[in-house]
Amino acid sequence: MQTVLTLWERLDHHWCRFLQAESASDKQFEFGQLSGYYELACGLFKDEVLTTRAARTLKEHLAEILPRMQANADFASRFSALRGEPNTFENIEWFCRTYRRD
Repeated sequence: MQTVLTLWERLDHHWCRFLQAESASDKQFEFGQLSGYYELACGLFKDEVLTTRAARTLKEHLAEILPRMQANADFASRFSALRGEPNTFENIEWFCRTYRRD
């Protein structure tokens, strides 16, 4: 439960920082921080660390927001700019494939 609450808190924190950033470079930095927490959360689901009922709401959030972010041109370009290796964001991509809502 504590892990889920901490992840929620950090995601909220980084969303606020991203939305408040004024320069393009600050916005990209904050997006990197935000996407890092999304990657971490997805990895914890992939590794079956987050399996409790307390994690259900977080899983629902990820399943709703991440595919939308990937489909949005601005966010897609931000993800692309941060991709340093082919496996960058592999946990996010795994999560989106696994929990796709058609």
